[in-house]
Amino acid sequence: MSSKKRIQDTLAYMLSYPGWGFWAYALISIPIDVINDAQFPTAQLAYCRDTSKAVIQINKSFLDSISRKQLIFVLLHEIKHYIFMHPWQLKHRDPIEFNKAADRYINTSNLEAAAATETDILEPVPNLYYLQEGDTTSNITTLEIYERDFVESPSTEEEGSNGSQPGSAANENLLDSHEEWSGITGNISEEEAQTLIEEIVNSASMSGIHAPAEVTSLVSGFNRHKISWRRYLRSWIARTISSDRSSSWARLSRALPGRLPGRKRKFNSSIGFIMDTSASINNEDFKDFNQEAIYLSHCNPCYLLQVDSEIKTPCARYKGKKVLQNGITRIGYGSTNMNPAIEEMMINTKVNFVILFTDGLIPDIEESKICKPLLVVITRDGKMLKKSKTYNQVKIPSY
Repeated sequence: MSSKKRIQDTLAYMLSYPGWGFWAYALISIPIDVINDAQFPTAQLAYCRDTSKAVIQINKSFLDSISRKQLIFVLLHEIKHYIFMHPWQLKHRDPIEFNKAADRYINTSNLEAAAATETDILEPVPNLYYLQEGDTTSNITTLEIYERDFVESPSTEEEGSNGSQPGSAANENLLDSHEEWSGITGNISEEEAQTLIEEIVNSASMSGIHAPAEVTSLVSGFNRHKISWRRYLRSWIARTISSDRSSSWARLSRALPGRLPGRKRKFNSSIGFIMDTSASINNEDFKDFNQEAIYLSHCNPCYLLQVDSEIKTPCARYKGKKVLQNGITRIGYGSTNMNPAIEEMMINTKVNFVILFTDGLIPDIEESKICKPLLVVITRDGKMLKKSKTYNQVKIPSY
């Protein structure tokens, strides 16, 4: 049996068991690739640039060495990292210790689910981490595990699993390294991930498959009540797109058809991005700017400038696919002054309106030079600019 057919049969097997349908449905929703790569010996959650989505990758040799029940355990392990948003929770935290906390939570969650459904559907692979004695996934979260075991009481010793559970932890081994998570968070924002997870939950519900309580609780806790800065930005672009009207005999005049030419519209939608790359902008904020610029470049002609106290890159047009493949390399880290870049965009005849990404820690904008619509997007920890009639501004909320 081929590896692909084996995975398909395993997912169908999961769907036939009550209580496991949602996880099978979630696994069907993202690609699962079997690859020969000696760099990772087991399985991992990674980012696929071809599909612009997260992907579960399984080493073929590892797949051939485990049983169906162990394969279910591994697949659940990877999809739960995704659904529980562990890549986006990592952020500035210690990656090794956070990996242990996330694995403890998920591996214990798998065993708890099997016990709750009273099914013999999965079997742990050897050498895994579990929650400590007395902990359950209902009374502790991954972040709480990390804070307690690493921040509040760090230890140089490797903690093992609960001895009563199968597969005691080996100091040198974890199921997956999570090294590819940076590719996921670098290309899929936290807000976009929340939307994708909500879509999986809603789509499964429409098919009569209800998500477990831990997932519905997670989705209900998403900060949807806060302002979506991306939605505001895109709405602002839609309202700002202007159009020139010119005479054209190809379109009849409504007032005097045949006697006067009609009016033909030409939409102006070229966006000028100014990206603040000064030292006060952290890499996480730059990723937010980068992701939104890439998204909008798929829909509109875009021009990009990077600036700290002076313009660092020539103003050039770029396309979303090219940027998505190569990424936007940050240039800067100096002091801050956005006025040179604003002036450059205002006199650029190819740019119709301008979006400035900054933390707001900048000298006052020279409003006399603003002759095109300008939207200023402020970082989470940034400072709002003074109110002005010559430009709009929106702040990225802290989630």
